[in-house]
Amino acid sequence: MSKKSSTDLSVPGAPNVALSVVPDHMLADGAMGTETLRKYVLPPRILVVQPTSKPPLDKHDAGTAILLPGEVILSSWSKADSMSKTPIIFTPIYQFNEFTLDNPLEIHQSHGRVRERTFDSNSDLARRAMSRDASIREIPCPEMPDKRCRYVMRMNFLWMITSSESNTGFTPCFVSFKRTEANSARALNTLIMARQAPIFGCSFAAVVGKRSNDRGIWYGFDITNPPLEFSPWVSDPELYQKFKAAHEAAKEAHDAELFEISDADEGVVESVNADF
Repeated sequence: MSKKSSTDLSVPGAPNVALSVVPDHMLADGAMGTETLRKYVLPPRILVVQPTSKPPLDKHDAGTAILLPGEVILSSWSKADSMSKTPIIFTPIYQFNEFTLDNPLEIHQSHGRVRERTFDSNSDLARRAMSRDASIREIPCPEMPDKRCRYVMRMNFLWMITSSESNTGFTPCFVSFKRTEANSARALNTLIMARQAPIFGCSFAAVVGKRSNDRGIWYGFDITNPPLEFSPWVSDPELYQKFKAAHEAAKEAHDAELFEISDADEGVVESVNADF
């Protein structure tokens, strides 16, 4: 009978439950032939569809949680109940901060969303992004001097999804929190710290919540402990070891600056709070 192999962060793409099991006759050869591929780590990305989403995601209801590539629906939005239909149960595998200089919305198509990026928390870019002084966090856009480029800190996570509307298998998925959604990341950090246990051994729930202010409406994740029918822990010893291996692989890739963080997927979901 087949058994689950260890997680390999170097394998991107839309997850499928069949991909999480390696046939017995292949296990002895491990991941032979993937040595050079390990230089690039680009996990699938979790996004929440916004009212201003662009094609191809605009065919989904705003508030729907999607996994890219493949547009795998993790949690649909119920218009009748104004809430997520299904909670996403996940284990956070790894957390890391990223510091970027973001272009204004008006030049995303021509110049991309992100102008500069770094993982270095001691860099000038990081200092500006973490400043409480708004004048330090902004500079005039060279291409459009009447618009502003903004220094931003993104709190990034790799989640292992264990339960959702679609069966994703056990593939690390990338999710990023910034600006107005930073409170959700801080809430998750608080819940993790309260457990006083390895990050890769804890389970939590994410549901999409609706937000609004005088700028408009948008959707983001609300993070809580899981409902009673789900364990708050990774109770299966074999799965725990698998998640631990994923954590160690992620840390190694991050320390070596091998993460490939693309803003291409982010560009198809332009949030109304993009310039907050």
